Amino acid sequence: MRIFHIGIFEDHELGGDIIFNKGFIRNGVEVVNFDYRSYAKKYGLQRMNKEILERCTDNFDIVFIGKGELILPDTLREIKRKRLVTSLWFGDICVNPPEFLKYLLPYVDFFFMTSKGRMLRKYYSICRPKVGSYIINPVDPDLANKYNSIVTKDLDIVFTGNFYKQISSERREVIYYLLNRKDVSFFGTIEKLLLWDKRFLMFLKKNILEGRFNPYIRGTEYINVIKRTKIGVGANNFFNIEGYFSDRLMHYGTFGTFFISNYFPGIEHLFEIGRDIVVYRNIDELDKFINYYLHNDEERETIANNLKSKLLEEYNNTKICKLILEIIQNGKSDLYEWIEIVK
Repeated sequence: MRIFHIGIFEDHELGGDIIFNKGFIRNGVEVVNFDYRSYAKKYGLQRMNKEILERCTDNFDIVFIGKGELILPDTLREIKRKRLVTSLWFGDICVNPPEFLKYLLPYVDFFFMTSKGRMLRKYYSICRPKVGSYIINPVDPDLANKYNSIVTKDLDIVFTGNFYKQISSERREVIYYLLNRKDVSFFGTIEKLLLWDKRFLMFLKKNILEGRFNPYIRGTEYINVIKRTKIGVGANNFFNIEGYFSDRLMHYGTFGTFFISNYFPGIEHLFEIGRDIVVYRNIDELDKFINYYLHNDEERETIANNLKSKLLEEYNNTKICKLILEIIQNGKSDLYEWIEIVK
């Protein structure tokens, strides 16, 4: 089997297309990569789309697209005429489908997204791919092995987050709770979001945030921060979307760092709560769990190691890519109980 993988490859090691690509190869697939963003930046949008068409020959069985916001609908239409199987994965969270997906997905045979239930069905009904399926973004065991050195955990609590125009009230309240603590380090661009809020300006006036906001980090620097962290706190952009969670859960877990996640519908089907991961449903629970596990090192590290083992054994890129290939080839898969397919 041969796959033409159109994605984002000039990225850091945790980039989704890079991890999927390695997973396909581990399943015995021959993969040819094409970085559509870097090609478009260098040669322009029209030439990038023309290049895709020239490279998509009958030597390939599947075209696998990561996001694909620069790909024109006419390009996918022509690929379909070549009788190639088209597939696209989308890992972002948007309440309503982005416009580019509305134009592309009618020409996509298999659409994979990281939300299920009502959200998956909404995207399917609006955008009309042939098949829609829920997947979770996989982890890469190679990275856990590469960064397996023991480091001093000198950061008590870490929150990594970026600016999003859409934010739920639940996520906002978690951030304000963390701002009120003196032992939380922030990494990312979350302050841009909070500058829209008068309460955040009051925090600034009190000077309690001095030195606590750190720049956006990625790659090796991001991984090193995770490894130095005792407790990572997750707050998805939306708490009520079935099956959806931020990649940070996978990142912290891959490198053996304890992670407290907000509850989201379906998490109990992915992880064993209390053994693999600790889950909060409100600020009081979050406060209780942070204060408890910050001072119970052995129990905290046991749960962190359980999560790491779960991810590396069950949700690695070899198995998740096998899931994708089975759905494309057979229209179904029995690899996981939580699979959802709409067609």
